[in-house]
Amino acid sequence: VAKYPDRQAVKDGMGELTYKELDHMSDYVAQKLTENGFGPEQAAGILCGRTKEYTVAYVGVMKAGGAYVPLDPEYPQSRIEYMLTDSGAENLLVIDQYRDLVDFYKGNVISLDSVEAEAKDFELTAKLTAPKPENLAYMIYTSGSTGKPKGVMIEHRNLLNLIEYITLSRNTSPDDIVAEFASFCFDASVIDLF
Repeated sequence: VAKYPDRQAVKDGMGELTYKELDHMSDYVAQKLTENGFGPEQAAGILCGRTKEYTVAYVGVMKAGGAYVPLDPEYPQSRIEYMLTDSGAENLLVIDQYRDLVDFYKGNVISLDSVEAEAKDFELTAKLTAPKPENLAYMIYTSGSTGKPKGVMIEHRNLLNLIEYITLSRNTSPDDIVAEFASFCFDASVIDLF
């Protein structure tokens, strides 16, 4: 953000966000989460498909110090409900298009459709808690082929090690563009995302 505020950070079929916009909108999401008591070692579900809002959501979750749980809108409602319950997610970030998939959910819901407009005049006032290396970064669920799906919990230090390895081994630069092709509910997606 400091080096390239006006460079494109993320793009989807509906538009794009610069690093500055992504930073500002994710600050807004982080503050909304912290206002609800969210922080380290807590999980928040993200249900929005392949959209730029997904990036805003997971960066906001991490800025608030917590972990994200990706939820695929193609999953059966029973699997989404199981994952939210099993992960203990008391917060859910969702685009309105998929709101009916989670009408059972009783936790705090943040609509990602309204973040851009609501963040326009927003000033960050919350004190955000940076995660520690041993804090949970994300939880991705297995396919459940041997029974019920299980949440695989990844810490920030593991994520950082992976990203450092990929950055060095692939000789990446700030000019590179990465296409997200892996499902965001599959562990390999973090390479594309980060």
